[in-house]
Amino acid sequence: MQLPTSRSKSTCRFVTFSLAGLTALMLASASAPVAAQTGAYSSAAHDALIRGQATRHPEAAAVILQQWLARHDRAGPHGADRQRVLADYVTLLARAGSEREALDAARVEGYDGLPAYALQPLFVAARDVRALQDEYRIVTLLRRREPRAPLTGLRLAQYTFDIDRLDDARLRATAVMNDTSASREIRSSAAELIGTIEEAAGNLPQASQAYGRALELNPESRSARRADVYLLVAQAAAPAALEEALDANRRAEAARKPVLFSPAEIAGLRQQAIGQEITWAIELRDIIGGQQRYDALDEALAKSNVLLDEIGQDDDQEMQAVRTRLRVDQLIALSARGYYQACVSQYESLAAEGVDVPYYGLAPAADAYAHLRRSDRAVPLYERTIALAGDRLQMPSDTHVGLFYAYIDTARFKQADALLARMEAATPPTVRLAPAPDTLNEQYAEVRDLRARYYLYTDQPARAEALYARLRREAPFNEAFAEGQARTASAREHPRQALELAQAAAVNHPESAAVRSAVGQGLIENGKVREGREAIEQLHQDHAEANQAQNAARDLAAMQAPTLSIESRYGKGNGNSALSDEDYLVDARLQSGLIDDQWRVFVRQAWAYGSANGVKAHRGRTSLGARWEREGWSLEGEAHRDDGGARNGGLAVSGSYRLNDNLELGLSYDSNALDVPWRAYDAGIAANQAAASVGYIVDESRRFDFSYQRMDYTDGNLNQNASVGWTERWYSDPSQQFQTTLSVGRSSNRLQDVPYYSPDSDVSAELEARYQWLTWKRDDRTFVQRVYANVGTYKQSGYGSSPIYGLRYEHEWRFRPGWSVRYGIGAAWHPYDGERERRTVGYLNLTIPFH
Repeated sequence: MQLPTSRSKSTCRFVTFSLAGLTALMLASASAPVAAQTGAYSSAAHDALIRGQATRHPEAAAVILQQWLARHDRAGPHGADRQRVLADYVTLLARAGSEREALDAARVEGYDGLPAYALQPLFVAARDVRALQDEYRIVTLLRRREPRAPLTGLRLAQYTFDIDRLDDARLRATAVMNDTSASREIRSSAAELIGTIEEAAGNLPQASQAYGRALELNPESRSARRADVYLLVAQAAAPAALEEALDANRRAEAARKPVLFSPAEIAGLRQQAIGQEITWAIELRDIIGGQQRYDALDEALAKSNVLLDEIGQDDDQEMQAVRTRLRVDQLIALSARGYYQACVSQYESLAAEGVDVPYYGLAPAADAYAHLRRSDRAVPLYERTIALAGDRLQMPSDTHVGLFYAYIDTARFKQADALLARMEAATPPTVRLAPAPDTLNEQYAEVRDLRARYYLYTDQPARAEALYARLRREAPFNEAFAEGQARTASAREHPRQALELAQAAAVNHPESAAVRSAVGQGLIENGKVREGREAIEQLHQDHAEANQAQNAARDLAAMQAPTLSIESRYGKGNGNSALSDEDYLVDARLQSGLIDDQWRVFVRQAWAYGSANGVKAHRGRTSLGARWEREGWSLEGEAHRDDGGARNGGLAVSGSYRLNDNLELGLSYDSNALDVPWRAYDAGIAANQAAASVGYIVDESRRFDFSYQRMDYTDGNLNQNASVGWTERWYSDPSQQFQTTLSVGRSSNRLQDVPYYSPDSDVSAELEARYQWLTWKRDDRTFVQRVYANVGTYKQSGYGSSPIYGLRYEHEWRFRPGWSVRYGIGAAWHPYDGERERRTVGYLNLTIPFH
C-alpha cells in the first residue's frame, strides 16, 4: 500500500515540455548531417535552427548546439552568441528530461550570463534532482535581476520548501497566491506549493483546500490535478482517487490532449484502492459475524488477482513495481482471511525473487508462520518488521505481541520477558496528552494480560492465578482477564472451576473466539465431549482464522482420533535375582476414534519374556475391549486370552471418577494379572488382582495419593499392599522444574514357602526427586530431559532395615498434539532377603494419534 512521496507528485513546475530523453538525443547525434556537425556558427544559422529543427527535431537541434559549444576556434560562437547557444542548449536538455546534463553544462559555462528563459527550466531541473546549491544560485540570480517578479517569488518559495523551512515557504507561497498582479498560472502554482507544504506537515484537509484553489485558478493545471488525486490516496480514499484519475484521462482524451495518468500510474492507483479495500475488509471482518464477514476480503482478493493477470509479465519497470506492491498487499489479505499456507507461499516466492518486502508485508507473513506452528520462522520476520518500521510501529502493537508469543513458542523466555518489560514501560495506565485527564489506556489492560499469560504459558500458573485474581477485581468484565482466569484454573488442574469461569465469561462475551474456545475445551476436560465438540466445531466455522479456534480444533482432532500406544520396559538383575534375572514387556494398544462422543473400542496385544534361575518363559496376551467416558466417569472392560500359563482367558475391568476438582477415585480388577512375578509364572501360578485408589489434588504442584491392591494367587497366597504418597513441585520456571514424591508403603503375604519373593511383611519409605529441563521447544514440539534420584529405607520382616536408592535419566519428545515418545534408563539398588541387588532398567513409551 505504498504511496508516492508528496514531492514527487506535485513538483509545481511552471512550464513543462514532453521531449525525448538523453538516449534519443545521443542517437540523433550519431546520425546528424556532417555539414551540421562541421558548419561554422552564425547568428543566421542559429536563428534558422531555433525556428526550424528546435521545434520539429529538438534532439537534432540540441546536438548541433552542443557541437557549436565544443568549438573554441574562430568558427565557434563567442561572447553574447556563446551565452545564447548555451541558454538554448541547456533549455532543450532540461525540457527533454536530461536534468543532470543540463545542470552540468550550465555549471561549466556559468549561470551568470544565462537569460531568464534558461534559468526557469534549469531551476525546475535542479528541483527534480534535489540539486539545492544550483537552486540557490538560480534563485539568487533571479532575485538580483527581477526581485519583485511574481515568478521570482514562486521560485524563492519553492527553494525555501526544498530546504525544509516549511513555515517560511508557506508565507512566501501565500503571498504569491494572493498577488493579483501575477498571472493565474503562477498563482495556481503557488497554491499547489501550499498544498504540498501542508501535505508534508500532515495537514491533509488544508492541503486539499490548497489544491482545490490551484485548480480554481488554473483548471488546466495537470500537476495540481495529479496532486489532488494523490492526496485522496493519502486520505485513505484511493478508490475515489482512482475514479477521479480515470475521469481526468477520459476528459483529456476527449479534448485530444495527453492523458494525465500513464497506464502504470492507473494500475498503481488500482493497487492502492485494492489495498485500502483490504484494510476496510479486515475491519469489517472484526465487526460483523458469520461467513458473510469474509465477503469484502474475498472481493478484494479477487480484484487483486484480476489486476495481477492484467499486468502479467509486463517488462515495464513501473508495472512490475505495481505488481510487486500488489502481491505484498495480498500477504495482508491472505493472512487476514486465514489462508496461512497461501500467505507463506506468496512470501517465500517474493523472497526467492529478491523482493525487499516492506515491514507491513513482513508482519502478516510472520503471523502466518506462527499460525502454521512455525514460530522459529516467525521470530526473525517479526524482529525485522519492528526494525524496519521504527517509529511507524508504536509499542505495543500486534507485531510486538506476535513476537512475544513467538519467543515463548521457541523457548526464548528471556527475550519474551525483556520484550514484555519494554511494552509495560511504554504503556502507562492513562493516555498521554488525552483531551480528558485520567483517560484510561486500553492497551494497559492488554499488556497486563500479557504478563499474566507469560506466567501461564511458562509453567508458573500460581503467579498467573494471583495476577488474574487482582486484575479481575480491577476490571471484572474484561474479556481477556476472564478468559485467562479460566485457562489458569485449567492449568492448575481445576477443570470444573475452569469451565464455570469460562461459561460465566461467555455470558458477557458470547462472540469472543477466545472465550468460546475456553468453554469448548472446558467441556471436553469435564467429560462433556459432545457439547465441547459441537462448540469447537461451530467456533472453527465462525472464526477459522482465529488462533484459539485452530488450537482447539487441533486438540479436538488429537483427542478424537484413533490412537496407537505402546509401553515397553526392560529389566536386568545382577544374577540369581529375587524377581527375575532378565525380563521385558511390550504392551501395545490400538483404540478406535471416539464413537458417539463417548465410546471407544480397542485391541490390545502384550508380549512378555522373563528368565529366572536359567528358566526362560514367554507370555503373550490378546485383548479386545471397550471404553466409555462421560462427565468425569471412565469405565473400561476387556476380554483377554493368554497363550500360556495357568489361566488362558480372563476379564479385566477398571473405572475412575473425578468427583470434583480435588478428588479422584479409581477401581480395577483383572482375573488374570499380567504382572504376576516371573518365578510364580514359571511355577504355573496365576493370580487375580484388585486395586483401589484415591487421589486428592490440591493443584498442579501438590497432590496426595492413597492406594490399596490385593493379589489372590492360585497357590492360596494373598498379597496385600497399601501405600500413601505426597507429590510437591517446589520450583517451576519457564524451562526448569523440581519436584519430590514421598511415598510410604506396607505389604503383607499370607504364605512364605512359595517359589517367588513373598515376605511375611515389609515396609518402605522412599523420597524421589525429579529435575526437569525443557531443552528445546518449537510450538507444539518439545524436548524435555528429566533426572530422577530416589533414596529411602526398606524393612523386611526378619531381616531389619536397609537403604534403597536409584537413579534414572529420561527423555520425552512431543511432536504435535497427542504425539509423544518417552524413553529412559536407570539403575536401582534394593535388598531382598537381606541381599542387596542391583537392577538395571530401560523403557520406551510411544503414543501416536492418527489424525
